[in-house]
Amino acid sequence: MIVTSVHLYSTRISALTRNQPESSEAIYTGGLNGAIYVKTKGRWIRSRMTPDESVKQKDENIRDSKSSCRYLRDEMVNGVPAGVYAIHSENEDSKSDGTIWVAKGKGLPLRDEIDINSGDADSKMHVSTRYDYSNVRPPDGVQ
Repeated sequence: MIVTSVHLYSTRISALTRNQPESSEAIYTGGLNGAIYVKTKGRWIRSRMTPDESVKQKDENIRDSKSSCRYLRDEMVNGVPAGVYAIHSENEDSKSDGTIWVAKGKGLPLRDEIDINSGDADSKMHVSTRYDYSNVRPPDGVQ
């Protein structure tokens, strides 16, 4: 997915946000030579991490964790047929459980809901993400 152009819209709820929803956005312009943009505190910045580095980090995370995925059912997400999967991952620092909706035709994620627990009550969080693949472009004015 990192090498595919996508705009991600996420909402995080945790003790760190006083259980108030905190929204964020990210844009991947696609390809290993593309760019990653992150919107923090209402302002877009270009990430120092390249898509290639992001892929390597993701591979390392997978290698260093125990993960599982199982099919649950089929559903529609905004008119797109999707397979729904339960996902679980754990490493020495944290555990996560979630649900991910994957487009049947392209195999790309459309939505996910993930609960992450890093050991104590303050580190528990819920993250909801929506993936938009249409008309993706870098944010205006960011280089």
